[in-house]
Parts: sequence; structure tokens; C-alpha cells
Amino acid sequence: MTNHSSRTPFQQDVICTAIGCNADVDPRFHPAMMCLKHAIKLHAAVEANKEFIQGFMNRIAAAERPAPKPLPKRYCVYYIQFADGIKIGTTHSLGTRLRTFCLPDSALLAVEPGGFDVERSRHQFFAESRIGRSEVFKDSPKIRNHIEAIKKYHGEPNIGRWS
Repeated sequence: MTNHSSRTPFQQDVICTAIGCNADVDPRFHPAMMCLKHAIKLHAAVEANKEFIQGFMNRIAAAERPAPKPLPKRYCVYYIQFADGIKIGTTHSLGTRLRTFCLPDSALLAVEPGGFDVERSRHQFFAESRIGRSEVFKDSPKIRNHIEAIKKYHGEPNIGRWS
């Protein structure tokens, strides 16, 4: 304890709030109502637990954040030239799909955005040129005009855009 005679009337009854401590409150820590010794201990404890506290706060924030929704797959309708016709199909991974064909006499003619509904409408539109029950159609001016229109509107086929 210090000599209380030099203190102001307010300070005369202000002692450290730490249990069992009767030391005077250090004026630098007046809002915390602690002596220097206990203020240093409190500071050390807070510093030691800063990483834990930050991790805890991050976990709380992550729990409150909704899980990201997966991006929808981007499907496309592709037109591939084979020796005996043009295949019209659908995929969400054009690069992978093209590697499965591995035919030397095939060529990617056009690609348009769309899924199975667009593919189905193309199959119906070119039904008179269909070879059996396959997805391959006889090469015809009607199909070639459609392919040119796709290329004019969507540009030359870009595998990277649809892979």
C-alpha cells in the first residue's frame, strides 16, 4: 500500500479489483481498476490467447456463413463431323467428350449453349436426316445452314469454354 495522504479523495478508496489484492489502482489502468502487477498479468493472458480467440471468432463467422452453392454445370450441344454424318450431342465437359471419340476423320463443327432439351429439339428438327436411331445425321444443306448460323452467332467452336 502507498501513502494515501498524497492521493485525491477519489483515489483514496480505489484499490485493485483482483481478488485478494489491496494495491492501489495504477492511473494508467484506471478504467480496468487494476494495479500494475495485475494489469501486466491480464495483458499477458490476453496476448497468449489472441490466436485462440481469433480462431474461435473465425469458427463462429464460418458457422454463420451459408455454405457456397455449387455452380450449375454448363451444358452445350455439339456438332461433330464423321465420315458418314454429323453427330449432334450434349455434354457439360466438351474436352472430355471429344477425347472419347478419338476418331481421326472427325472434326468439331460447332457448339451452342444448351442442354438435353436443345439437343432433343435439334434431333426433331433434323429427323428426316437421322441415321437409324442414333444421334448421327446425314450431312445436308439444312444441317450445314444451321451450323453456319450457330458459328455466326456463337463464334467458332471453343473447346476451353465448355470444358
